[in-house]
Amino acid sequence: MARLYSRMNAGAVDDPVHGHFEPDPDHGGFEFPDELSDMLGGFCHRGRPVWETEEDRSERLHDEDLARRRDPAMLYDAVGNFSGALQQLRAGPSPEVEALTAQVKALTERLAAVEKPPADAKPAAKAEAAAK
Repeated sequence: MARLYSRMNAGAVDDPVHGHFEPDPDHGGFEFPDELSDMLGGFCHRGRPVWETEEDRSERLHDEDLARRRDPAMLYDAVGNFSGALQQLRAGPSPEVEALTAQVKALTERLAAVEKPPADAKPAAKAEAAAK
């Protein structure tokens, strides 16, 4: 069995000899018998391969990633996003975050007050309250 990936987003493959094949939901590749993968591996559309092996796929994705990272516009955007995040960290929490923090603190205090047994409770009552 050989794993091939469709470059044309094939949803399924029907072969009269080998049967019906669906892409694996985890990785998107097709597990073909060797004879069928050898035949499909040679198909091209407008000079570009229709199917690729796992190695070809990794190399292509790596090359695309490198090209994207070398793009000056992408670099400027990434630096801009990073600078914006640093400015937000320096400015401190936003009013929304401060309001949520105050709400969490108030709720925590209310919860502690509800869970705390009264000071005049007897030891047996404290034990029962802890068991609940």
